[in-house]
Amino acid sequence: MKYYMTGATGFLSAYIIRDLVKDGHEVVVTDLAPHPEFVADMVGDESLMKQVTIERLDVTDLGAMILSMKQHKPQRVIHMATLLGAASDANPGLAIRVIQGGTNNIMTACVALDVEKLVYASSANVTGLPHLFEGNEVPNDAFLTSADFYGVQKIGTEHLSRLFKEKYGLDSTGLRYMSIYGYGKAFNAARGSLSPFHTELIDNPALGKPGKAPYGDALLDWLYVEDGARATVLAANTPNTPSRGLNVCGQRATVNEVAETVRKFIPDAQLDVAPGDWKFPPYLYDAKTTADEIGYTPEYSLDEGLRKNIDMLRTRAGLPTV
Repeated sequence: MKYYMTGATGFLSAYIIRDLVKDGHEVVVTDLAPHPEFVADMVGDESLMKQVTIERLDVTDLGAMILSMKQHKPQRVIHMATLLGAASDANPGLAIRVIQGGTNNIMTACVALDVEKLVYASSANVTGLPHLFEGNEVPNDAFLTSADFYGVQKIGTEHLSRLFKEKYGLDSTGLRYMSIYGYGKAFNAARGSLSPFHTELIDNPALGKPGKAPYGDALLDWLYVEDGARATVLAANTPNTPSRGLNVCGQRATVNEVAETVRKFIPDAQLDVAPGDWKFPPYLYDAKTTADEIGYTPEYSLDEGLRKNIDMLRTRAGLPTV
């Protein structure tokens, strides 16, 4: 099986590539600013990297995209290219071109070239007003609404998915990843949401550096990166999911609870967590629909994910594991 990926040398994408090549697939990796070293680090086997082709691609260029995909003839496509959070709010015009324009382009190319399955990165922000549910879980099929520009653009991608299915029969599934953590997050700070937050809370203590994190009482859903990658591959292997978008969840915990787990592994960690909550509602999202439709449930507990995150950082820094 041949896969074609956009935005594919970033944090989560590198883990997806690793899983695909280990399963014997070929992967065409495209990115506006390729980072092949990180992909090679994640794949970890020089012989497996022979199954990976890396190219530069701007997802706003439909012509270049169609020509590239026509050359490689993929059966499945994973679209991860985006403009995240604050960058979208700072430059709405560019966000429209990259997020909605890029998604329209990849869907158009998939229809034109008879791709059998498209998986694309949506966002938990598409149901970004959880306070409307009064502390209950946000259902997977909740009304799509958002308090920020990034979320509004991602809502557009889910509507595009529905329309391309109705008009052209395109089989696509959007994944709404929660707060992803893991080794490599900080290396791709420009691409990853909450990266400085994760660096202070996890990476710095792991490497013997002081860390200072805000919002100790904030409740998030912590998704270990390998679970996020596995969910993506499961979605790519599942035809005709009933839902256009699916919540990809991990384990719920406050920032203070994450800090306590880090301290359990690193007792002398210099980690200061400020009290208080943040402006966003708690991460309380339905996970059952995703389990029913693609068979995904998280395999990593918060303890297991944080320990692996910390050990990978320390190993690469020449420090003993915890």
